[in-house]
Order: sequence, then C-alpha cells, then structure tokens
Amino acid sequence: MRVKTVQASEWREYREIRLAALKDAPSAFASTWQQEAARSPEQWRERAELSQDGLSQTIVVAVDDGGRWIGLAGGYRPGDDGADAGLISMWVAPDCRCCGVGQALARAVVSWAENHGSRVIGL
Repeated sequence: MRVKTVQASEWREYREIRLAALKDAPSAFASTWQQEAARSPEQWRERAELSQDGLSQTIVVAVDDGGRWIGLAGGYRPGDDGADAGLISMWVAPDCRCCGVGQALARAVVSWAENHGSRVIGL
C-alpha cells in the first residue's frame, strides 16, 4: 500500500471513492451521497485541483498494490475549534480495515498540516 495526494487528473477516481465512502458510512461526512453525486465534473475537478495545489486543503488516498483506491482522508486549513488544520472525511474500505490504512492516512494529513505551519490539528 502507498499513500498519495489526489492530483487534478484523478478527479474521476476521487469521485468514485468519495461516493463509495458516503454509501458505506454516510454519518461520517458532512454531506450526503445525493448531494455529492449531483456535483458536476467541473466541481470534482476543482476539488482535485485544490488537493494538488495543497495550500488550503489536501486529499490523500491509500492505494493497494493492485492500484485500487482503498481509503481517503482530507486535510483543511484553517481548522475549527482553535486548530490550525483539521483532519476530515476519513474512510477506509471495509475489507481493508484494521490493517494500518487509517493510521497511514492520518499520518499523511498530519505531515501535510505540519509542512504548512500547523501546530494544532483538529479532528
């Protein structure tokens, strides 16, 4: 498994995993599957571009050895509740849970936040 930042050209893959996450764990997100599925391709591209840019937010994904995207997590600046950044929208595919994927995703978001000067990261 490897963890990487979503790039602008990967908006379709990001859309697919985000919608899968919303179907599996709708209460874990601040949006619904219906709201997200209704987004235009341009809106998905914009999210992926913001991730690639990495200044105000990031989206990281875990990719298994076969190339399947198996988890995602987001980072956002500025965070809430006194935090400099926040870890948001984390999800791991059910068949990949309890294997360290979530830890790897959280570490990637924390690293991104620290590299952008954040000292306090909220959940």
